[in-house]
Amino acid sequence: KGGEIFILDMGKPVKIYDLAMSMIKLSNANVGIDIVGLRPGEKLFEELLYDVNSAIKTDNKKIFITKIEDGAVDITEYFDKLEECIKNPNIEEIKKVMKQLVVSYKEVKYE
Repeated sequence: KGGEIFILDMGKPVKIYDLAMSMIKLSNANVGIDIVGLRPGEKLFEELLYDVNSAIKTDNKKIFITKIEDGAVDITEYFDKLEECIKNPNIEEIKKVMKQLVVSYKEVKYE
């Protein structure tokens, strides 16, 4: 119908390291694994933007459907604010607008 969000039941969580080790064993290759940790901008988890309890079952028992019901947001006001920030450059104001516009926005500090 449009506007739906599909939620997949992926089963039990799997550690990436364990998955990588299994793939290496299956390939019979001599491959090393470097653990580099999180990189700037990467997240440990995804925020849920929907109500899990409102998920609707489908014919497939591992697929559910939901919608975001928070109401429509007029993003044009944010674009107007960003346009103003471009005309009169102000990094802190741009960050402020981005934090309002992008729910999961997190400032990344590069060294």
